[in-house]
Amino acid sequence: MLGMWAGTGGEGAKTVGGYLTELRNRGVEDVFMVCSDGLKAVTDAIEQVWPLAVHQ
Repeated sequence: MLGMWAGTGGEGAKTVGGYLTELRNRGVEDVFMVCSDGLKAVTDAIEQVWPLAVHQ
């Protein structure tokens, strides 16, 4: 597990992007593949934080 967040931030691109940015800032780099549900906000956040990662 890389991180866990509790709260009422929702599932929007801004919230998810914040989580991914925090992981990147803590040293997670060279992400090749991210597996998640099909929420558009998650896809947008992944493309913003790790533009070369494949989202499945």
